[in-house]
Amino acid sequence: AAAVEFKGAAFSGVTLSAVLGDKGVTGALKATTPGQGKIDTTYNLAAGSVSRNNKGGVIMSDLSLAIDGSAAASVPQALIKPFVSADALKGVGNVLTTPATAAYKLMVTSGAASVTSANVNILDTALVLSGSYQPKKTGARDLLTITASAASLDGDMWMKRLQPQSKEATVPAPVPANKKIDIAALAKKLTLPMDLDASLSFGTLTLQGQTYDKVAFKGRLISNKLTIDNAGLEATGGNSLTLEGTIGDVSALKDVDLTIQGKTPDTEKTLKGFKVDTKNMPKGIGPSEILAEFKGQPDNLSFVANAKALKGTMEASGALDDLMTAPKVSNLTVRVKHPNFV
Repeated sequence: AAAVEFKGAAFSGVTLSAVLGDKGVTGALKATTPGQGKIDTTYNLAAGSVSRNNKGGVIMSDLSLAIDGSAAASVPQALIKPFVSADALKGVGNVLTTPATAAYKLMVTSGAASVTSANVNILDTALVLSGSYQPKKTGARDLLTITASAASLDGDMWMKRLQPQSKEATVPAPVPANKKIDIAALAKKLTLPMDLDASLSFGTLTLQGQTYDKVAFKGRLISNKLTIDNAGLEATGGNSLTLEGTIGDVSALKDVDLTIQGKTPDTEKTLKGFKVDTKNMPKGIGPSEILAEFKGQPDNLSFVANAKALKGTMEASGALDDLMTAPKVSNLTVRVKHPNFV
């Protein structure tokens, strides 16, 4: 076909071949797609069983569809838009408005769709993906399970791109480097139209201008409840940070129950890297580590922390009030232990 239109999206130069075999149909699909892209895919629609009716017709049952191909688009959102809801597109901000390519192997059955393997290049990131999509059952939401890895990821760029779109299918103006990201506002916009079970790993991750190595995340977002089984990062030189716990309502950042553990071989250097003023701190602090637990709400978040440095330990407990606006500490209790003091 010279052109095929689907829900307002035009596909041109469409060719579809199909060969009927004893137990299924094989063929190929090629087309120039919306968003200045292309699709080049082969497929195999296989039947688990084949029978004939009393009129000689063929009945194929237990069908499965295997797809192997590649796709590219200058504006991926224009290609995806006809097939997904508007809410789903809003959830990914401006991520899909820059050029992307993909090579994939998919499997679709009556109960689920799965990505056996996929290599996706988007936002200067080469992602290796696998996962599955299960349609919702009665009283539940759709479930997306995904495993993703990449040699490197610029988290600052992705966070900016996840900001809400002002226009769909257009490339946004760049966000100034010195503009602060409103975490609370961003969290409200990240409500997903489906449940998510994710396992992520990256060789390097750039976040708040800092680069970390060996970054991993494993967790679930079910009905807006975020469960972090394990999240961690390690920077070259020995800095490390791990996180686990739950946020009962991630869009409102409510019902927090998190445990954080961090280590650094050079405390002063690490704090300076996060723009912390260290001029009034002791010199030569050297290595330190901290273990902290946070529970409650952003306007009144209780904490218990244990820090080790300078051959001593400091235990602290209290509450962080108005964390998202003007943070302050209340009900603070501190205990310091050091071999030079009784």
